[in-house]
Amino acid sequence: MHHHGVAFESDLMAYRIYFDKKQTIDVYAKKTPRLELDACKWYPTDAQLAEGFGDDILRVSGMIGVGACKPYNGKKMVHFDEVESRTERIVSQGAVRTICEIEAKGWQTEDGRKVDVITRYTLYAHHRDVMVEVFFSEPVETMCTGVQQIGKANFFTALPEGDSAAKSAQDVCSKGAIVASWGTAFPVNDSIKYGKETAGLAVYVPEKYYKQKISDPRNNLVLLQPGRYIRYYFTVVSLKENNPPAQTDAAFWLFCKEWAEALEE
Repeated sequence: MHHHGVAFESDLMAYRIYFDKKQTIDVYAKKTPRLELDACKWYPTDAQLAEGFGDDILRVSGMIGVGACKPYNGKKMVHFDEVESRTERIVSQGAVRTICEIEAKGWQTEDGRKVDVITRYTLYAHHRDVMVEVFFSEPVETMCTGVQQIGKANFFTALPEGDSAAKSAQDVCSKGAIVASWGTAFPVNDSIKYGKETAGLAVYVPEKYYKQKISDPRNNLVLLQPGRYIRYYFTVVSLKENNPPAQTDAAFWLFCKEWAEALEE
């Protein structure tokens, strides 16, 4: 478990799933479009960095990272603390897409039930965005997802039409909800060797799986509809990239809206 959990990549972006109670998604950004994890195992050497390898750009800590599915206890986001077993696996890899899963069997819910939860991540070739599917052995009322704060991040939110929390036309996403953040922060403790990284994180939840917006000072969260299946998407843009699709918070928010519209179509 050299890099703390299963990692997967396209030529544009790489992600890893923490193999612990957090099950959080972490981000490795590429400078140049290519596959790198087999060579660097998530932690590039000084020589590889000099050659233009990417690197980890996000300090997750106890926050949600980008697009993790977490329990919500009515007051705050929590973790999958009590489980009978945890499993991570690579389901598929190849030229079309990679699929990874984390399974929490016998998860003890707040209301005393034991529920099996499988979270599946699908990343297609030449994509930076990931499809997330969550399977429950029985419906769970309080699950959430979202994006974390990065430094003094700007949060952006667009909610489905008809949601009373959407106060203006700019706050509306016609067929779902978008939560996003843009900010700059040190990605690791070593602030001498490594500089600050600037990135944008976003999650799109189709209206069918969206329940409501959640207030949280460190994370931009939405509560998900209860059921035995949930589907949503996340994406990342980083200024570490040589040609990022957005270089400012305003440009990133426009990118997010266009991305959500493409998913809706």
